[in-house]
Amino acid sequence: MRSCSRLSYNSGIESRRGGTPIEISLLYCDISFYFLRTSIYTDTNSGDQEPVSLYIQAQGFDVPAARVKLNELNGSKNMKILLVEDHHLVRSGLRSLIEKQPGYEIIGEAEDGREAVKLSRELVPDIILMDISMPELNGIEATRQILENSSTIKIIILSVHSGQKFVAEVFKAGACGYLLKNCTFSEMLAAINAVAAGGTYICPQIANIVRNDYLRSFIEKEPSISTTLSNREREVLQLLAEGKNVKEIAYAFNLSVKTIETHRQRIMKKLDLHNIAALTKYAIREGLTSEDY
Repeated sequence: MRSCSRLSYNSGIESRRGGTPIEISLLYCDISFYFLRTSIYTDTNSGDQEPVSLYIQAQGFDVPAARVKLNELNGSKNMKILLVEDHHLVRSGLRSLIEKQPGYEIIGEAEDGREAVKLSRELVPDIILMDISMPELNGIEATRQILENSSTIKIIILSVHSGQKFVAEVFKAGACGYLLKNCTFSEMLAAINAVAAGGTYICPQIANIVRNDYLRSFIEKEPSISTTLSNREREVLQLLAEGKNVKEIAYAFNLSVKTIETHRQRIMKKLDLHNIAALTKYAIREGLTSEDY
């Protein structure tokens, strides 16, 4: 992984109490983006920290200029994080590592996308670390549903997938960050801080995918499953691909068997697929589920 560096410069803006000028510190990697790290705003006269609102122009290599906003950061407030991962051992490891760091608080855990949607409403986290491949409701679909209810929550995707389709669907859904699961813990913290400050984080291994506005051109190039099927149809398709029968799906959604059967027929018609095996292959290829389920 390429090394990161810190760039600090004097903003020339003084605090309202007449203290020293604010120093801005940027953490950046030599690939595609500069990432906002922190803002220092100490009043030397009183020793008190004074919040400020400030815009910083950040520009990365081969990427259009991006505006990052610092809006009254409060250094004493813990960052609230929700962990979403279907493997208990992985969740426990992440919790242990993150909670050892000052300023971070794990407020909840979810083992599938459906539980993540529920907990996001109840707990209102600042950041969600979200796995992609989960049973019942995958991370991409959970991200869409969470952000439909709350635009303030920031979601970072954790994935073993580095394919173009996965990356594009993640950012279409509204996620702010994408990390591969083989990343270091220090990189994860850098991603959390960058996203919390209003930026976007993409790990170096897949940075070439987003160079030269790749995401924008990819999104506009062709229709995807997110535009072809409705939210409910995508959920039904995932469960069908995971081996659930029509009665089980109807029970899960508290709907009639006839309604689910209608959804299944519409899905097949829209996708021009005519059996469960074909639907399953399509769902795996599009990232709705994985072969493990």
